[in-house]
Amino acid sequence: MRRLHNKRQTQREIARAVVTEPEGILAPLNRRSKSERIQRMIQLVGILRALAEAEDLFSDDPWDSPKLLSLYREANKILSTCPVRWSPVVTPPPERYTFRGRARTVEEEEEVCFVRWVLTQRATGDISRIRTCRNCNRWFLAVTSHQFFCDEACRQKFHSQDPHFKERRRLYMRRFREQEGRRNRR
Repeated sequence: MRRLHNKRQTQREIARAVVTEPEGILAPLNRRSKSERIQRMIQLVGILRALAEAEDLFSDDPWDSPKLLSLYREANKILSTCPVRWSPVVTPPPERYTFRGRARTVEEEEEVCFVRWVLTQRATGDISRIRTCRNCNRWFLAVTSHQFFCDEACRQKFHSQDPHFKERRRLYMRRFREQEGRRNRR
């Protein structure tokens, strides 16, 4: 029997595929050993996210803002250090990217795929959805704008360690036990 998905279920499956598969696009960012190449990729995501936020503030004329210009320079500097011949340049919207050259190794191919994907996310306005989990610091693709944890277990673990939550839970359990005691006495 064919199972129908709603939009949110489909988005969640895409987000899981991006992160959890060994060949997932964000999988290199979640490896324990962070090579120079991976650090460069992480830095590119951070700059592109900052650029998206700054472009919202200076939407009239991006060329007048020194902050925007410096972010464009930083992003283009990172793109120019990639091992393959690159021709993408980050500019104010509308942008066009062209890619030339071939990757010589698997790592270079990962980087090419990652940069293409990140630039596509930026072009569609979804770059802010690439985040790190507040609990485990893993990279993930947020399904909603208010998602800050990679999965439900991380969200629950983070909030269960919060002192405010512990105090509320302690008071709740005290009231619960008192009510339970009254019920048993009846």
